[in-house]
Amino acid sequence: MIKKAHIFCDDIKFHNDGKFVATIDGKCGVYTDAGNNLIECKYDTIIAISKLYTLAKLGDECVVYKNSNYEEVNRFKFDSYTLSNANFLFSTQGKYILLTDKNYDVPPTLYDSVESHKKDLYVVKSDNKYGVLSSDGKVLIPPTLDQLDKTKLGRRWQLCKSGDKYIMVYNNRTMTLPEYN
Repeated sequence: MIKKAHIFCDDIKFHNDGKFVATIDGKCGVYTDAGNNLIECKYDTIIAISKLYTLAKLGDECVVYKNSNYEEVNRFKFDSYTLSNANFLFSTQGKYILLTDKNYDVPPTLYDSVESHKKDLYVVKSDNKYGVLSSDGKVLIPPTLDQLDKTKLGRRWQLCKSGDKYIMVYNNRTMTLPEYN
């Protein structure tokens, strides 16, 4: 005998893989189509940020859940967030956190600034040093550069200067150029 569960809710939205977000008394949770509760119904907002992860917001706190087992994999506080090139950019106490599909389950790195560049790269600044991240959050150049020369060499090219050395970023790879004129 199959027993069906009934959930009385204010709103219901498809989440992913047969799961849905139910809003009950203004709070959100994730349920299976059989009515099993996967993420407690206590959050202000729940967003399927990828096929692998779900982001739940409660006040100024963000919790990231892995969709395979709905276990918590990351938690941090933030002031606001924006969507940047299909990635989330969180602001917390004047610092920034970039979350991509590749780094939702690692401790977040705080940057003084994060700037999207041509949808391929992010230029980050930390302690007055510049660095470059790929669009999926991979650190191509850690924030160790004294200055960043954003010379446009082509669609996917970026030229960075550190002291008297230049570093070229192309297609998410880096190469140090001993001399550049």
